[in-house]
Order: sequence, then structure tokens, then C-alpha cells
Amino acid sequence: MEVVATVDLGGTHIRIALVDRQGNILARRVLPTLPLQGPHLAVQRTAEAILQASREAGSRPRAVGISSAGPIHYPEGTLTHPPNLPGWDGFALAPAFASALALPAWADNDANLAALGEGSYGIAQGWASFAFIIWGTGIGGGLVLQGKLVRGAHGWAGEVGHMAVDAFGPPCGCGGQGCVEALAAGPAITRSARSRFSPFAFPALARLVEGDPSRITPQALEEADLLGEGPSGAFFAEAGRWLGLALASLANALDLQGIVIGGGVSRALHRALPSLRQAMHRHLISGLKGRVPLLPSVLGDDAGLLGAGCLAWEHLTGAV
Repeated sequence: MEVVATVDLGGTHIRIALVDRQGNILARRVLPTLPLQGPHLAVQRTAEAILQASREAGSRPRAVGISSAGPIHYPEGTLTHPPNLPGWDGFALAPAFASALALPAWADNDANLAALGEGSYGIAQGWASFAFIIWGTGIGGGLVLQGKLVRGAHGWAGEVGHMAVDAFGPPCGCGGQGCVEALAAGPAITRSARSRFSPFAFPALARLVEGDPSRITPQALEEADLLGEGPSGAFFAEAGRWLGLALASLANALDLQGIVIGGGVSRALHRALPSLRQAMHRHLISGLKGRVPLLPSVLGDDAGLLGAGCLAWEHLTGAV
């Protein structure tokens, strides 16, 4: 059976899989990234895990597809200032895997490849033009227009998190001001909750964090919301309004058929979705109202792995 190896490189974990042409995952492995040990050791450990998985599956991969957070020069496969991988800037990720495994290898950023995965095997099947949004520690996006992944003139297409939605909003890590990432990503939700925290107003949250606001995280807010504390969940609704404004602008500009949302914060999407959809509807042009569905990812953490498989198969078959 023909398979490719896929790698999802994150700041905490490296996930690998063997994927066939139909998007079936035949083997999996998860290992710690240990980014401070450097990229060369991480590639060596990952390559060894791929070889072990391929021996157990009885199929040697034909190529490697790599999904990584942060900007990547494509098609060279070189990392550019990855925020969760200190000291890895300029590392030639794809060539390193190609050398370690004696296989062709290609790399792209996680949002682009998650878009490919959802479009090929997930909820966006049948859509020619859509956006995949990663809503987590940051806000990123992958754009597919007329059936083709769009990277832009400089490789920055899909950076939805840096769409400005408030000219007088907080500064953003990109150097801008009022970006939706600075208002709606995980750290922004955390900052908002910590600044308004009171044990009397948020008793369930106070118990979960033992009265220490520095321990408030989106996960703690979600847990408090599930315990019935509505005000804790309201922080997600507030973030959803900002994100809905940005996504409406994106859909207006590109005439999208739909938008798919994944990522860590999206696990609280049930709480954010009403306000997110309401904001989108309010700001969509009249011709698009009710015609741009906003849907949660069905592939979850596998979207990037399967998208990396799509990337590898496209190169192998000459479909790029």
C-alpha cells in the first residue's frame, strides 16, 4: 500500500502519521518537541519514529509532508521566526527531513495545511472557495479560492489574526494595533478575564483557580462555564463578536462559500458561536447574508496531518 509520512510540528508535541491516498491514517505517534534541544535533534527523533511506524505498518512512505506553526518559506520549507520554537528561525525544516529519511519532503504552515485537510476529507468538501481559521493562542487562517490554496505574493495570505478591527484597540505582537488576534485570541480572552476577575462575581471560576487570577486560562473559563457559571462563558462570546467582524470582512472581500473553525479556543465554540454568527451576519454584505455558513472542524487535530498528506501527494503526482 502506498503511504506518505506526515508531521504536525508544534511547540509542545510532534505528531506523526502514515496516510494513504484516501486520507486513512494507518499509524500514529506522538512525541515531545523539546524545542530548546534544537531542531536537529527534533528532526532526528521524529525520523526515527517515522521509520518505526513504517516498519510496524509494513509500508515505507514515499515522501514526507510537514505542517508547522508559524511562517514558512514555501516551497523551500524554511522556518521564519516561529513563535513557539525559539532558536529555530531560518532552519531548513523540509530539507532536514529529506536528508534524515532519504525521501522528498515539503513543509507549509499549519493553517494552510489544515485548510487542505478539511477541503479534501472534512466538512469543506465540495467548497471551491473557503477559509479555515485556527482560533487558539493566535488566530491564523488558510485560504482556498477556486479550488487552489492561496499563499500570496510573500507567503502571508490568510493572516486573518492581523486584520485590524479596532483602530484604537490594544497593540498586537505583529507591531500593529487593534488586530483581531489582540482582541479575541486565547491570551486576549485570558487578559480580559483576569482584569475583571472577582471571587464574588465568578465563584465557580474562583474555586477552579483557587482564588488566584494568574491561573485563569481559557480552559478554566470553559470549565467554569460548563459548571453553569454564565459570566465565565461570556468572555468567549465577547471574543466571538470581534472575530465575527473580521470573518465578515474576509467573506465580503473574497466571496467565500463558507468558513471552518478549528484550534484550541474553538473547543468553546458552543459558547462563542451565537455572538460570532450574529456579528458575521450584521457585517456581511446583503448578497451574502445567510449564504456563508460558519462550521466547526470535523477533523480536529487531524486536519493538519491530513493536509500535510495532501501536500505530499500533490507534489508526488505533479498536481501542484
